[in-house]
Amino acid sequence: MISNTTILAVLHHLFVFSFISILFGEYAILKFPIDRKKVGFLIKLNCWSIGLLLGAVIFGLGRVYYGEKSQVYYFDNYFFWIKIISIGILFIYSILLLRLLQSLKSSHGYEKYLTSADLAKKAYRIVFIQMHIFPIPIIAAVIMAKGY
Repeated sequence: MISNTTILAVLHHLFVFSFISILFGEYAILKFPIDRKKVGFLIKLNCWSIGLLLGAVIFGLGRVYYGEKSQVYYFDNYFFWIKIISIGILFIYSILLLRLLQSLKSSHGYEKYLTSADLAKKAYRIVFIQMHIFPIPIIAAVIMAKGY
């Protein structure tokens, strides 16, 4: 029979890797000129990424409180806090991206492509930064798994 800790670990990892796949999707879409339809799709993708981050945190905390290792192992580990802080930063950037995309969608002057090229570039930069922050919690998780 599969243990509850295994289920929590699987769900946690599914949410984490689903988040990164959506992040890469956002990156690919923002690499090219975007129109109003694409902005609407990006808003939906970003809402999914926020939900996936929250799910990863919820199942991650489930692992802390109901997992095989004690809570002290996590709370006394610097790498755990590096994970928490970097995920918090990812969450903040996701919220910023959502607000930026919503302002892009509501801006006027659409033709074939957005005339608000500066806002689109900012959205691209936010996703680009997220892609460079995301390895931090993964590396911290690997180091924790090795017992450091």
